[in-house]
Amino acid sequence: MTSVRSDGNTELLSEQVAQEDEYRIPYHHLSAFAPSFRPGFSDSWAMNYNHSVEFVLEQVSQINPSSVVDIGCGDGRITREIGSHFVGRRNVGIDFSERAIALARLMHPDGDYEAMDITNQKFPYSFDLGLLIEVFEHIPPEDANQFVRGVAQMISTDGRLLVTVPHINKPVEYKHFRHFDKASLTSCFSGYFEPEEFYLIEKRGFLNKALNRLVVNPLFVLNSKWALNCLYRVYGKYVFWAAAEKNCARIAVTFRRNTREA
Repeated sequence: MTSVRSDGNTELLSEQVAQEDEYRIPYHHLSAFAPSFRPGFSDSWAMNYNHSVEFVLEQVSQINPSSVVDIGCGDGRITREIGSHFVGRRNVGIDFSERAIALARLMHPDGDYEAMDITNQKFPYSFDLGLLIEVFEHIPPEDANQFVRGVAQMISTDGRLLVTVPHINKPVEYKHFRHFDKASLTSCFSGYFEPEEFYLIEKRGFLNKALNRLVVNPLFVLNSKWALNCLYRVYGKYVFWAAAEKNCARIAVTFRRNTREA
C-alpha cells in the first residue's frame, strides 16, 4: 500500500518508483510501426509494443466511440496515436505521474492530458471507451478495488473498457505487483464490468525469443528497414497472437460497463 507523508503527499512503493524512474525520457515514443517498423532503441519489446498499439487502434475503430480516455497513459504514445487516427473525438490521457504527463505534453502539445489520482479525484464527465493498457499490474493489490471504482466512474453506462495485462505465465517484473489470468482479471473488475471478449497475446517460445534477438542483441541492433519490416510482419503473423492461454504472455479483455455497483 502506498504511504502518506506528514505533509499529505503520497509516497510511492518501490515498484512504482521503478516505473517513475523510467519516465526520464518518453520511451514509448521511440519506436514506430508506420510508415515502417522502427525499434528506435535497444529494447527487445519494441515489436510487441507496436503491434499492441495497432491492436488498440483496431479496437477503437471497431467500438467506434465518440470519446476515449487513456487511463494510465504514461508518456502519452497511445493517446497521441488515437488523436492522429480518430480526429475530432474527445480524447484524454490521464496518469498519476506528473512527470509522465509532462512528457506526454512535450511529445503531443495539442493533446489533452491530466495528472490526477482517480482513486480520490473524479473527472467532470464520462467516456464511451476507457483504455487500461499495461496499467493494472502497476496497482498495489490492496488498492485495486478503489482503483477499479475510480475507473468505473469515468466510463458511461453501457460504455466499454479495454484492458491489457501480463499473464501469470510470465514472471512478475521488478516494477509490477502481480500478473493475471482470465479468471483473476475478471474477478477484479466484476463489480462494475462484464467481460465481452478475451484476446490471448504474445505466444511464448523459441520463435518469440529468436525474432527479438534478431532485432536487438549484444552484438548489434538491426538497422535494415527491409529486414525490420519482414521481421515485424512475421512477428505479427506467428507470435503476437497465442492459440491457448497456457502459451500466452499477455491477455486483453474488452469489458462492458454494467449498471450494478460493487
